Amino acid sequence: MEKEKIRSLIEKVEDLPTLPSIATQVMSIIEDERSSSSDLAKVIKNDLPLTGKLLKIANSAFYGRRSQISTLVDAINLIGYNSVSNVVMSISVIDLFEKRKASGSLNKEDFWRHSIAWGICSRALAKKVRYKLPEEAFTAGIIHDIGQLIIEQYFSEQFKEIVNKVVTEEISFLKGEMDILGVDHSIIGKWLLDKWNLPKGLKDAVWFHHQPLKSFDKEDSKNLLSKIVNAANIICENQMLSTSTYDNVPFLKNEIWESFGLKEENIVEIAEDLRSDVNQTIEELGLKITKPESYFSVLQKVNKRLGKINISLNESNIKLNHTNKQLSFIYSFSNKLQKALGIDEILKTTVEDICLGLKFSRSFCYLLNDKGKLIEGIIGEVMDRDAKLSDKEEKDDRGELIFLDYRHEFTKFKDRLKDFQTPKIIAIPITVNGKKIGGIAVDRGPNEYLENDKELFTLKTLSNSIGQVLRRAQMYTELNKQAEEVVLTQRRYHEAQSEKLEALGRLAANVAHQINDPLQAINSFVSSTIDSLGEDNENTKKLKLAKDGVAIIANKISQFLDLYKQEIAMKEDVDVNSLIERAVVFLNQRLSQNKISIEKDLSEKLTNIKGSPEHLYQAFSEFIMFATESMQEGGTIKISTKREERYVAIRLQDNGSGIPEEDISHVFEPFHLIKIRHKDKRGKESNLSAAYLTIKAHKGEVKVKSAEGKGTIYKIFLPIYI
Repeated sequence: MEKEKIRSLIEKVEDLPTLPSIATQVMSIIEDERSSSSDLAKVIKNDLPLTGKLLKIANSAFYGRRSQISTLVDAINLIGYNSVSNVVMSISVIDLFEKRKASGSLNKEDFWRHSIAWGICSRALAKKVRYKLPEEAFTAGIIHDIGQLIIEQYFSEQFKEIVNKVVTEEISFLKGEMDILGVDHSIIGKWLLDKWNLPKGLKDAVWFHHQPLKSFDKEDSKNLLSKIVNAANIICENQMLSTSTYDNVPFLKNEIWESFGLKEENIVEIAEDLRSDVNQTIEELGLKITKPESYFSVLQKVNKRLGKINISLNESNIKLNHTNKQLSFIYSFSNKLQKALGIDEILKTTVEDICLGLKFSRSFCYLLNDKGKLIEGIIGEVMDRDAKLSDKEEKDDRGELIFLDYRHEFTKFKDRLKDFQTPKIIAIPITVNGKKIGGIAVDRGPNEYLENDKELFTLKTLSNSIGQVLRRAQMYTELNKQAEEVVLTQRRYHEAQSEKLEALGRLAANVAHQINDPLQAINSFVSSTIDSLGEDNENTKKLKLAKDGVAIIANKISQFLDLYKQEIAMKEDVDVNSLIERAVVFLNQRLSQNKISIEKDLSEKLTNIKGSPEHLYQAFSEFIMFATESMQEGGTIKISTKREERYVAIRLQDNGSGIPEEDISHVFEPFHLIKIRHKDKRGKESNLSAAYLTIKAHKGEVKVKSAEGKGTIYKIFLPIYI
């Protein structure tokens, strides 16, 4: 039945119970600010049963009076002027429904015992938390299930269906009511209290009495009554004072006392006294309950609840074990994937673990390109151990799994792929950043389906892991390709540079040979002229200077040819530090003139190398001289040495103007002169080709890093063993 239809039927019921007149009169008197306890007593004394019940309640242990209360005025004052209306309300509602004929489907004795227990528990809890009207909590507890009485009396056929459904299906009354009526007794109770025009606090307490306790805000005082009544439900259920056999048995958890700022012993105290307080209150309210609940009856309830707890725990253990297996599988699978780098390995690991780990008969894992086209895919299929496999099908070590690869077995792969287009197949997309890059498809077999949602959750979790790992593998593959291209480009560049330098070297050597012959002729002519003129001739001195110049040129050409031919003698032990010290001393005057200081950090543990001291000395000097060209405003040159594995490493750093970016790659080329910039003017043109050839002749390497305006760093590596 629809919710609105039920409400409409309730509103049209002509004999729907109205609030007893005595309760209405009491509420009116209390709302009148000019009224007093005497005014209340005048109205209540006309109802002798009500008067007697009020006196019994006033003399009960709850109020703790030592002397007897004998007058109605004293009873009203003791209970509390504003609280009397709640007590009268509780008594009136009980009397009202007790007089009405029941359908027989509801055990009224159990119902009222449960309602009174709930009321007593609510009142005791209200007192503990210092709620302003504990009797209001008592009333809320008494009438909390009033909607159930309405269903039983006015929808008796549906109530019988609800009871039958609860018993046969072992479900809660709330679920039974929702299944049959579409509404439950809490909302129906609220509708009745709306009609009676009762305070909002009472209506909300009835309406929300089955809400989870944690849904109430701890700091919200407006809903305190609702929270008290709700917590009383848990305590009553725990003490087996419930009409429902198949509701879940709640435990007294710390959330109950913590939500009220109480201690555990406060709740335990209420729970322990509850059963005896119920029997006493039944007597005070004059209810006709033939006998108190027997020990055997309580024991039956306890055994039934314990049985249900045991079943519930077993089910929970089964679910927990299954969950642990799933999590363990996910953890193991993720570890395998982290070790896999290739895409093929990832796809194969996926189908293998899904088939053998999750017990699917077939699985398919695939990868798509940016256009959604299949580019990689592997099918895994579990076969009977006795099944015959073709030569191309690979059998797992356990003799159960075969693999089909999209790229290597396309025709067979395509045929098998048709099997993954039936409604029974579960397909999960693999996405990265919201974009589909592939997917997983699984099948248990011709007559089996996915067991539960947890397996679907596991597959989705796997797809997330696979997506990240596949993306990593793609990036790894792309980086590998880029690295290979970079290495190839560098190799081609160095080959081209070597060829270029070699060609330039050959050209330079040829030019040197051609220059050497005229120089020899000039040297011979000058020597013969000196001999003919004699030592006393004034031109002889000038000719000797010319002869020395020719010798210097010839020596340089000879050194250059030796470098090109790599005919430098490499037999001597070379102390690199001493050569650097020598070069710095030789260039000291020039460095001082240019206001350039030298900072040295030369390792004392440096190993000697084999080489040519003179050639290396000349090379170190040229590196220092080249650095000074960029430091026309002065500055510092830092020189350090250390051993790096099988090399002696020399690091030279200046803070000059730097080498122009377009010239860095040409700094070692013969005949390519670097023009060093100095602020607004151009500096001297030079290069490091001769120094570079010396280092190369010693099987060494030179690296240059420079930035205009920040200086240049030269790193020279000379092998210790040549």
